[in-house]
Amino acid sequence: MRKGKLYYVPGLISLLGLPILLYFLGPREPGILTTMTIWLPTDDMKPDPPGMIRFSKWRTYQLLKHKKIVTVDLNENEYMQGTPLHDFVYLKKLDFIAAEIARRQFTHDTGSVLKIRLGSNNTYGDFVWVFNQAHVYGIRRFTFVDDAYFLFTTPPPEPVQDLKMDLSNDVIYEPRPVIKREPSRWELFKAAVVEWWEKTLPIIKRSYIYFVGFLLLIIIPAINGLRKKILPDRKKSAIFKQTNRQ
Repeated sequence: MRKGKLYYVPGLISLLGLPILLYFLGPREPGILTTMTIWLPTDDMKPDPPGMIRFSKWRTYQLLKHKKIVTVDLNENEYMQGTPLHDFVYLKKLDFIAAEIARRQFTHDTGSVLKIRLGSNNTYGDFVWVFNQAHVYGIRRFTFVDDAYFLFTTPPPEPVQDLKMDLSNDVIYEPRPVIKREPSRWELFKAAVVEWWEKTLPIIKRSYIYFVGFLLLIIIPAINGLRKKILPDRKKSAIFKQTNRQ
């Protein structure tokens, strides 16, 4: 029975195995460490001394006296623990809070204050998330008192009387090519290679150790295999020439 030939290219195992290894053990995007500064009011409930304004709990509640407070309880509902609706309701609350902050800032609704209550079931991530939302939408005044955020909407800017809309210099430009020509296959190939290289280069820079090992495990076996094939052929040709001379 004639056995079939097994074709093998040197470095084939490395060529197939190392991408899988890089996928599971390759470098990850480095984490970006950031810090935030938040000023918390004191727990003093005594009125401010004459001629002095302090950032205290008493001052915060004085500012809230004549405001309508809209409360959103971000504390997770205990009766939903372990149910499919638990995560759904929690994510809906986050979406609602973000949309409500945006609505207040865009419409400058200063008639009320948004209160976001946190509780024992919330995490530090929830605390930071609300803080980030305040900065994303440019809220200038907010405080954290009694396990709750109080967000004061930014007042509208003063209107500028001299600023008017001028459309006299607007020009509508619609470029049209003189000759409509589709890109050739060679141009499409070059564009694809450039795009691939732009995506691959950052990966190589972040994982150059794996990349060097990848090249060595492929190139060295390939050169060794070619050397074993070329040298016997040279020996055979030398023997053949020697016999012809004799």
